[in-house]
Amino acid sequence: MAFAIVRPTMYLDNLLKPSARAEIMTEGVFAPPIPSSQCIAWTSADDCAEAAMTLLEHGAMGGDYRIAGPESLTGDELAARVSVGLGRTIRYQGQSPGEFEHEVDAPMGAGVGGRIASKFRYFAARPDDADAILALSYVARSGLEGFQPTDVESWVRAHREVFGVRDEATGAPR
Repeated sequence: MAFAIVRPTMYLDNLLKPSARAEIMTEGVFAPPIPSSQCIAWTSADDCAEAAMTLLEHGAMGGDYRIAGPESLTGDELAARVSVGLGRTIRYQGQSPGEFEHEVDAPMGAGVGGRIASKFRYFAARPDDADAILALSYVARSGLEGFQPTDVESWVRAHREVFGVRDEATGAPR
């Protein structure tokens, strides 16, 4: 059976989680369970889907394709890019995996948060693995010709309406 593995770093789509989006818009804070010092080459679900389609179109099977953003960012650098994209100041505030676990358990049920938080506990305990998995920015490979990952600011601008950002003059989404 032909296959290819598309392996993302960390999804920008996490900013769209209802609780994260609410914190961003009401408190100006993005608080994932990752310390600000951890560099991440943020990607998106759309970029992973585009990469998968590109691999299919090129018949590139049998490989392991790491999909990452075009630049590796600390939490503060991510917040600066999100701030520009939204047109308002956002702060990055890493939270503990335990806090994150309780936040996820509340809407999704006991135990769900623990399963998800285990990944962040792993990264905290093994910073070299975290860097190898999360920090390296996208490197073009055979089979992905023509694929270009989306930078954070462009991704945020494309999702401004979801964050409730509207053009002040027209009231329309910007």
